[in-house]
Amino acid sequence: MKTVFEHFSGEKFNAPLPVDGNGSVKAIHYIQSFDPQNNVSPELAHKIAKAFARKTFGDDCQVVIATHTDRKHIHNHLIINTYSLTGQKINDNWTTRKKIREYSDRVCLAFDIQPIVTKNGQSKNLAYNEWENKQRGTSWKEKIHLEIDRLIGTVKNLDEFLSELEALGYTIKKASTFL
Repeated sequence: MKTVFEHFSGEKFNAPLPVDGNGSVKAIHYIQSFDPQNNVSPELAHKIAKAFARKTFGDDCQVVIATHTDRKHIHNHLIINTYSLTGQKINDNWTTRKKIREYSDRVCLAFDIQPIVTKNGQSKNLAYNEWENKQRGTSWKEKIHLEIDRLIGTVKNLDEFLSELEALGYTIKKASTFL
């Protein structure tokens, strides 16, 4: 990876960061996680990661794949060289990340693994600590979500709903107008 980066970037791989801190990106790190309920084996997770890397970045991409089993959910770490063997530069931004997530979801589906999907059909990204707290039942966001879901079916109007939330100890900030 070092040799390919230096050849196509014209920079030294181990060069110190510039004073302003904006050095060249040498590699991009992606994490591909699997829901524990899918019972994905480490071997299958690794096979999926290889297929995903090939589909997404092509055969001339340099990638290191590490499949981790150190958590409740199996996950892959993919380290991608920012330059392919043919000199194609890979840029990481919001647009490419969205496409990459779509490719990951498609590859998972090809292996009969369901990607995590929200109600509106979009893939859901949770910060790892929030996912872990949700699994343990200690997520404050999940607690609020469950309490709101429970209250919705028991109240008659918005004012009663807000009163019930206040009775549970929540502070309600009322906006003057609703859009």
